[in-house]
Amino acid sequence: MKRGRGIGGEARLLLHRGELEGLRLFSPGLEPDRFLEEGDSLPFGRGREGLSLKVLHTPGHSPGSLVFMVDRGLFVGDLVFSGSIGRTDLPGGSPREMERSLRRIIELEGDFRIFPGHGPETTLSRERVSNPFLRELQVRWPPERS
Repeated sequence: MKRGRGIGGEARLLLHRGELEGLRLFSPGLEPDRFLEEGDSLPFGRGREGLSLKVLHTPGHSPGSLVFMVDRGLFVGDLVFSGSIGRTDLPGGSPREMERSLRRIIELEGDFRIFPGHGPETTLSRERVSNPFLRELQVRWPPERS
């Protein structure tokens, strides 16, 4: 385990390979303990058997953006916010990849609680209807539902 600057105790650094360049640029000398990939499952919590986070690779805001799915909850980072989406104009951002990642989230079956990296929590059903970016995307690129 590596000790990060300003972090008390020990913390494992887990990230997608797409974030390695940024890590080395902004935190020289810090190396990840593990790379996360699409479909990985991470045990979560203590004393709660069977609870795990499923990893979804959702590039767009950055090349290594990830969503963590647990039960009916999505920890989405800067992918989507209540009424908005993450920026793609920063280094490594990609509007095309963002659209693909948003479509993956839109097409999930049923409803999910969304916990963004900033701002209030929301729900997927609410964002499908009220988020102007997701609404516009659904018009241009309708979800494929069976």
